[in-house]
Amino acid sequence: ATNYSKWDKFAADQSDSDDESTKPIVRTVGDNEKVKIGPGGYEIAGTKPSVPPQTKASKAPVSQEGTDFGLDETKLTLNGAKGENYYWRQDRQEVILTVLLPSGVRGKDLSITYHAGDKVLSISAPSGDILSRPLKYGIDTNNMTALVGDKNKLNVDPEDWEVKTLPFDSSNPQTTLEETRLLELSLRKVSPLPGAVFWWRCCFEGEPEIDVTKIAGRPGGASQAELLKEDNFAIAHRMFLEKMKNKEKVEVDLSEP
Repeated sequence: ATNYSKWDKFAADQSDSDDESTKPIVRTVGDNEKVKIGPGGYEIAGTKPSVPPQTKASKAPVSQEGTDFGLDETKLTLNGAKGENYYWRQDRQEVILTVLLPSGVRGKDLSITYHAGDKVLSISAPSGDILSRPLKYGIDTNNMTALVGDKNKLNVDPEDWEVKTLPFDSSNPQTTLEETRLLELSLRKVSPLPGAVFWWRCCFEGEPEIDVTKIAGRPGGASQAELLKEDNFAIAHRMFLEKMKNKEKVEVDLSEP
């Protein structure tokens, strides 16, 4: 009979964790098991092949890119652009301003006003102004109420703005998305020619202008420059001609009685 005493114990290297050192594994050969020794080493017959231990997957490094927290800039800047801490987009009737709010600022903390004289839009919190700049063009103020003592300073209607909280990414513990809030503010446009679509070249004074001729689906007609250059008389004259053009023709009997 073969003497298995010298194989009573054997060791195999295994990495149990990234931190632990290599430890021997003791294996006892059973009565129904046989050890076969060959050029390639040893093999225990009568047992299932051993499965090498799995090493822990290393954590992928957290990317610091994408500081926009998953914001879809394509949608937020549709027919518009991106500013320092805001985005603006527009359709035929409105400009939508999206402002990134400081950490901890909630909707109840905000004061949003518009000064009709110099077109300054102000978004403020108790800690100070978040944004205060003159708009490039005037806006519809019919839904705004004047502040006491200054008829030109108007409160923006609460129905025209909303604070949204971005979802927290629980899979990434290093993010702080639970503190990220956005203000979405709707500004109704005023066209120099009533009934005409007026595209804004920029949202605020002094920022780069977009090329409005490249806006998809923009119809022909009077150019933006033409609308801006017309004085009130020219605008009124155009309105009269347009109104007369759309009137139905009426038959008049000019025969003498």
